[in-house]
Amino acid sequence: MRKYIILFGVLLFLYLFRQVIFSNIITYEVTTVIPPSQPLNEQSISILNQQRFDKEIESIESAIYQTLKLTASHLEFSKHACSDDPNQLILCKKTHCVGYASLASQILKHLCFSNNLDNYSIDHVRGKVLLGNYELTGGDNSKFWQNHDFVRIQNLDNNKTSHIDASLYEFFRFGIIDN
Repeated sequence: MRKYIILFGVLLFLYLFRQVIFSNIITYEVTTVIPPSQPLNEQSISILNQQRFDKEIESIESAIYQTLKLTASHLEFSKHACSDDPNQLILCKKTHCVGYASLASQILKHLCFSNNLDNYSIDHVRGKVLLGNYELTGGDNSKFWQNHDFVRIQNLDNNKTSHIDASLYEFFRFGIIDN
């Protein structure tokens, strides 16, 4: 019985602190900045505004969580993407990490612009995911796993960089990686 209580305690600890643990052992390395996609059009903004979870955006953190929630509610992970254009993704829904990063970057840019959070640079980027020195991307011969797309957020006041991984959020419900 004691073994099960210890096992339960360890699993609970891992679950509760999964983001902290992940952020300390996983590193995102940017290799390419993707040219900006089309900004969100009025139809896309209207659809997103109908489904906003938090009406008040007071900080970059609240804008990021709003972005992750909206992206997860609008997209479904698939190896066969219907589009990488964020305006089409809102309607067709199926995509992979490229579409998640494309839509998340445009939602976050829109939220920051409309809430006067203008001291941030937001880029859709492509790169490597590393566990220590071991590259998790590129270990397979499949082109699908050669790299990973995510969003880089740079605070222009203090040069602090964070990354958000909207496709990771879809599965694990955390997506802010501070490294």
